Amino acid sequence: METIDLQILLNGVDITSHVDLSVQAPSIISAIDEELDTITLIVQDGDSLGIKGWQELVIKDGATAIFGGYVLTIEKKPGADFTKNDYSISASDYGAYLEKVQVQDVFENQTDAQILGSIFSGSADLAGFDGSTYVVPIRTIPRVVFNRKSVREVINWLCEQSGGHWYVDENKRLHYWADVEYRANFDVTHDPTDATKQTVENVRVNGDASGVVNVVEVVGGNALGGDDTFIYTQGLLSEILNLGKKISPKVGESRIIVRRNEGGATTNLLVNPSFEVNITDGWTQYQAGSGAAWAQDAAKYNQGTKSAKITAGTAMACLHSANITVNPGEPLTVQVMSWCSVLGKASIVIYDVTGAVVLVETLSRKTSAWERLTATYINTSGAAMTLRVELRNNATDSSTITYFDAAQAEKLAYPSAYCDGSLGTGYSWSGTANNSTSARVNMPVWVTLTVKTGNIDTLGARNEVLYFDSDGKLEQETNWPTIANGIEVDGQEEIPVRAVVRNYASYAFYGKWFKAVINDSAIIDSRVARIRGSTVLAENSYETETVSYDVRVPGLKAGQTQNIHLPHRGVDGDYLIKRVTTNIGIGGQIVSSVELGAVDQSLVGLLLLLKRSSAGEFDLTNDEIMDNILDFADSTTITDSGATVVGTDGPYLWDVAKWDYAKYGSE
Repeated sequence: METIDLQILLNGVDITSHVDLSVQAPSIISAIDEELDTITLIVQDGDSLGIKGWQELVIKDGATAIFGGYVLTIEKKPGADFTKNDYSISASDYGAYLEKVQVQDVFENQTDAQILGSIFSGSADLAGFDGSTYVVPIRTIPRVVFNRKSVREVINWLCEQSGGHWYVDENKRLHYWADVEYRANFDVTHDPTDATKQTVENVRVNGDASGVVNVVEVVGGNALGGDDTFIYTQGLLSEILNLGKKISPKVGESRIIVRRNEGGATTNLLVNPSFEVNITDGWTQYQAGSGAAWAQDAAKYNQGTKSAKITAGTAMACLHSANITVNPGEPLTVQVMSWCSVLGKASIVIYDVTGAVVLVETLSRKTSAWERLTATYINTSGAAMTLRVELRNNATDSSTITYFDAAQAEKLAYPSAYCDGSLGTGYSWSGTANNSTSARVNMPVWVTLTVKTGNIDTLGARNEVLYFDSDGKLEQETNWPTIANGIEVDGQEEIPVRAVVRNYASYAFYGKWFKAVINDSAIIDSRVARIRGSTVLAENSYETETVSYDVRVPGLKAGQTQNIHLPHRGVDGDYLIKRVTTNIGIGGQIVSSVELGAVDQSLVGLLLLLKRSSAGEFDLTNDEIMDNILDFADSTTITDSGATVVGTDGPYLWDVAKWDYAKYGSE
């Protein structure tokens, strides 16, 4: 029986003298993958050592570390000397800390080794850990999103895709490998005369068919279906547009792109809407106090070359339009471009002339910038109403100036693009230019909106829209236009990921299908789904064989590969050590219980090796389902019934400058 030169360090302090091996033999368990290495030992007179959680515990055999990790559980109990306390402490290897470090990142077309290297090198919390030296690339991952997953969860997920294994050693080095990382320091034989190998005790060989799986369905999250334009028609008066799906930004974009058609046929009921000739035709000056002044201005304008300028008096001052009759059920929407250096002093009003009451008023929200003010009123009174439009300066300091330009009133339930007869093709005056109503034919005028984030941002202008990602909806300040195909959204539709893979050789062997379903929302690429399913098949298509034994020679660790030659037990080949439980007795005497699994199962190991060598070479569409084993295929169909184009109107015009319109297409 061999012994070790035991040394126990707690936060760098040698506490070996406090550990009486005759009271309880320390037991070190070395394991791979999700299971951490652990050790439990009794520390006498622990009060004097200041033991607490997350202290580093290192076990050495002379100068060589055989365990390294953190104290996680502590039990205090009376010692042999009742005036002092003994501590039963349990520690897990350094991998335990990986549960406490979070990852929030997106990786595209990177190997598992590149992903791990980026995570470990980019985290200040993992300083002192080595995440690259002993990490072997196995798989190329097309795309994966880790949203607040722990580093340990990420590594386990990568192992599930690649069929790899991992552990963190006693020197804080991550080991991640495929079938064989390194050989054990000795192999096993039945022949005691073979000096190059060791004989072992209590050999046990077990076969387990309970976990056989030969058809795997992988249900993932949502994959991106590629750049596309989605066309919508708003069927009701609402500020909300339900997209019916979740849309992600196009490749290279940070947000979706939303366009609104502000065209369509309309009539601007206001004469002299941009004050090009004067400010009196079609408009009346009114003030509630005194001292206000009105003028045409040629220095500050938004449309054409002139605007209306109102200088404040002692009370509200305005320009109001001629009366407009609005019949029962009819809407009236008004708008104007305003400019004021003081917040909230410019406004547009829909005024009930008969009732002498303000029905709707919209105040300016910008300072020293042109801003589009809109207001809508629908006559639900059951009788015709006489209304008018008022452009107001609400300041009372006799100095604040407001400018107004491009005014419009139209019988729509939403504001359309500004219309006057001087805008070119498709626009006309009903009479004298700048002194009559104007009209636009049925043609589109597309406006690209500024997209903000729902539940986080707020709307601050007419050309802004909130996108609620979780609900798949858009919200703006006013009703969406009800024009056919009046809203366009550029982005990528999210398509559910589903893949089915089978092993027909396993089915032929057992005569039955054994199905497993994997639900993993982190899988957002169909290629990754197929990799995951194929990996499960490679590991589980046939019953597993495990070998266990006891040995009194130190040095074995989980993750090593060992050759076992025990022909009388039917065991002859390379096996992967999955767990080593080492008990350290008095004088450093050790007994290790070793558990191993076959490195290469018949056929399955070969297929896994072939798949690894061709990692990343998948020429498949996003919605294709492929059996990656043998020569059969399984398929499924996903049908999308989103919005479609149901009609067109033309000719189509595209606004490329203030006065210049260029034809961009027609049906």
